[in-house]
Amino acid sequence: SYTAVDKNNIDSVVFSKTDLTLNGSGSLTIDAQAGHGVVSKDELTITGGSYTVTAAEHGMTGKDSLAVADFTIISGKDGLHAENADDSALGFLYVADGTFTITAQGDAVSASGALQVDGGTFDLTTGGGSASVTMTTGDSFAPGGMGGGPGGQDGAPLQGDPPAGGETPPELPDNSGGG
Repeated sequence: SYTAVDKNNIDSVVFSKTDLTLNGSGSLTIDAQAGHGVVSKDELTITGGSYTVTAAEHGMTGKDSLAVADFTIISGKDGLHAENADDSALGFLYVADGTFTITAQGDAVSASGALQVDGGTFDLTTGGGSASVTMTTGDSFAPGGMGGGPGGQDGAPLQGDPPAGGETPPELPDNSGGG
């Protein structure tokens, strides 16, 4: 169980009331038998390292945004979850090129705002997820969206594309310089 220290609902192994960035070349294994694996009440950015998250609820959650690179998640709900019910301009999810293994009882990837995938290798297994989703995809993910072009295969926006003038996903910091 988790101990509340203020009005926030602390329900994860790693919890932040503000922006949280995880970076480095090490590894982190999280086993959340109750609650979520990693939660940020603002932006959650994962730029380096090796992560294995097993959680009864969501694997990784960023309320305002979630930006990730390589990891493995086993989740009782959504694997990656970005949702901000208070501000429709937020709740976006950015996935950088990498290798992603997600097994989830809900959605493997869930964003209430924009979703941007810039390449990667994906092994996604879900137990149902959103029953209301209708999506057309190409044979592969390529930079700029699904099907190789901006938006859909013919350049038509997919549900979740950023609205004109809306916020853009955070840039992942370059961690290749060592340190």
